[in-house]
This record gives sequence, structure tokens and C-alpha cells, in this order.
Amino acid sequence: MATVLMPIPCSDFDPTETGVPWSLLQSLGHCYRTYPKPVETGVGEALARPEDFIQGPTSIRRDSPANLEAGFTVLDGNYLSARWPGDAHRFAAELAKLL
Repeated sequence: MATVLMPIPCSDFDPTETGVPWSLLQSLGHCYRTYPKPVETGVGEALARPEDFIQGPTSIRRDSPANLEAGFTVLDGNYLSARWPGDAHRFAAELAKLL
């Protein structure tokens, strides 16, 4: 198995352009990345202390206005972050509290 790095341009990029290569590589047992190393690794290296890393839930479920608990956010001072668009409702609710 190989790890294949596919850089993604900053502009004029259509994410569907990577859909076929991604599914083909995955079906052949290869690992597909758009970053040189896993995001968790990069974040961990940037932290002052390894214990500052907060592991999010392993299951990814979309949140909703009625189910904010399904979303995941991290607040560090005034910086608010979420994992993916499926956390948008929780992110919006947390951001509204900060304003």
C-alpha cells in the first residue's frame, strides 16, 4: 500500500476532480491525502504541549438546530473551530454566544 499525496490548488479548484482518482486509489488499497501528513499530526506538532490536543468524537454525524450535541467545536480564547460543514449549526450557536 502506498500513500498518495494530491496537492489541491488554492483557487479555481473543483473538488469533483479528485473524486475518481480518490475512489480508484482507495479501491486499490492505497491511502489518499491532500496534505503531506495527517492533520492530527500537524496540529499536534504545532501545540505547545501534546496534552493540549483535544480528540474529537470518532463518529462523524451532522448536527442540526435541534441536535447541537452531534456537532464538535473547540474554543481557544476567542478562536472557535469546527471539524467540517456537518458541525455548522453548533459552530453558529457557539459563535453567537461569543458575539
